Amino acid sequence: MGTHSEHKETRLVARTSLEIQKFIQKSTDTLVQPFRSSLLRWQRIGYTMS
Repeated sequence: MGTHSEHKETRLVARTSLEIQKFIQKSTDTLVQPFRSSLLRWQRIGYTMS
């Protein structure tokens, strides 16, 4: 019986880590988005200046 519960725990941990990875990805995208857009804007300004 012990192996069965261990297997369930492993699956739970795997799912949890996947959720955490997804959450980190989402929050990273949210944080990076304004920087990325401003960076693109600056690049565009730089191109028009040269």
